[in-house]
Amino acid sequence: MPWPIVLGKILNSLVNPLRVDPVGTTIQPISVDSNSVQSGTEVCTPKFARINENTSGNHLVVNAVFGKRIRVLRWTLAAAGSVNVGWKSEDSTVLCGPMAMIVGVPIDTGEAKYGIVQTAVDDGLVLTLSANVQVGGCLTYIETA
Repeated sequence: MPWPIVLGKILNSLVNPLRVDPVGTTIQPISVDSNSVQSGTEVCTPKFARINENTSGNHLVVNAVFGKRIRVLRWTLAAAGSVNVGWKSEDSTVLCGPMAMIVGVPIDTGEAKYGIVQTAVDDGLVLTLSANVQVGGCLTYIETA
C-alpha cells in the first residue's frame, strides 16, 4: 500500500475514533446521503425541530420516542439578550451546558460526524433557559436505538 494511503488511514483513525457516551454506549459514526443518515447499521431519516422560547425553565424541543434515543446532529441558537442555555434529557441528565449567550452572537455547532448530544433511551430532548429571554433557532436530529 502506498504511504499516502497508509498515512491517511492512520490520521483518520486518530481524528475519528469511536467515542463512548457517559452511559457507556459506543456512539457509531454517521454517514450521510441526501435522504438518510446511517448510524452503525441503522438507517435513520434526519428530522428537524424549530426552537422559539421566551421563558426561563425547561422546554421540551423533541418528544420521546419509545425505544429510541434522540441524537442531535446540528443546532443553532440566537438570543435577544443575555441568557444561559443548556441541553438535557427529559430525565434531567445534563447533556451540554450551560452556555452563556448574548444578543447578536448566535451559536451554530455545525454538522458533527458523531452527533452533538444524545438523550437516554425513551427520553425527549429539553432546552433549558436561565432567564425570560427570547431564544430562537433550529436543530437537526435522528432517532436511533
